[in-house]
Amino acid sequence: MQQDKILLLGDSLTQRAFVPQQLGWGAQLANTYIRKLDVINRGFSGYTTAWYKDILPSILAAETSVIAVHSTNTSIQKSSSNIQLATVLLGSNDASCPNLCPTQHVPLETYKANLDAILTTIQETTPCTRIVLMTPPPVHDSKWKAERQARAMHQDRSLIAVRPYRNACIELAKKHPRVALLDLWTVFLGHDAGKLVDQILLHSSNPKHHSDSNETSSLSDCLLGPLFDDGLHFDTLGNCKVYDALLALVLLKWPELDPYTMPPLLPFWDQIKKSDSKPFEKWIK
Repeated sequence: MQQDKILLLGDSLTQRAFVPQQLGWGAQLANTYIRKLDVINRGFSGYTTAWYKDILPSILAAETSVIAVHSTNTSIQKSSSNIQLATVLLGSNDASCPNLCPTQHVPLETYKANLDAILTTIQETTPCTRIVLMTPPPVHDSKWKAERQARAMHQDRSLIAVRPYRNACIELAKKHPRVALLDLWTVFLGHDAGKLVDQILLHSSNPKHHSDSNETSSLSDCLLGPLFDDGLHFDTLGNCKVYDALLALVLLKWPELDPYTMPPLLPFWDQIKKSDSKPFEKWIK
């Protein structure tokens, strides 16, 4: 007995999407689609687009019962997929500081090429799969700095560094008209996200503001602080905002994936007639 699925692809922001204590956005999605679609988490903490591009063929092969063929140019046999929806959330590790994280850092142009290849691979392998491309979220600098200092480590990620990767993600989505974009900066900061981030970065780069006020940290703490537990990964509020925005986008873009109108796996108990000797015949093969 098989059920169609939603496939979550990404790094730690996806791997941690099932953390119950923080109402992970993936867990909320799984609860919403229970008996409608299975939600499969394929998030790998610390991974970049460079690594994910290499493992994606095998992931898709496993989820679509397709044989992966690896050669100089990785290819996969096409299949009619039962992956109804895939989410892609990558870039936070790619945007790490090249001097502090040379293993993870991926240059911007390479990131764009990798992400383009990932989207293309999904579309070519499972043509019917709907795709949501999520931008890497902003970083709450002071929280992440404190997290790293507590572990005697340098701050290797920042708001200013991840911003170009978010912009690249937005531009890439325009190249793939069948891909829906979920900009997490807009989800978290509203449609004035760019201006608000400009203010945060302006104050953080101005020595006068460092000496005269706490305006920088206050603005950043107010806007971003409640969304992240360590400055990089979502806290409960961040997870809830991601889930709400993702579900709203799916319902708007693909109303056929409305979990409240989709038929369930197996009939509800009160729909089973005692006189029916084989009530599950069409589900059990």
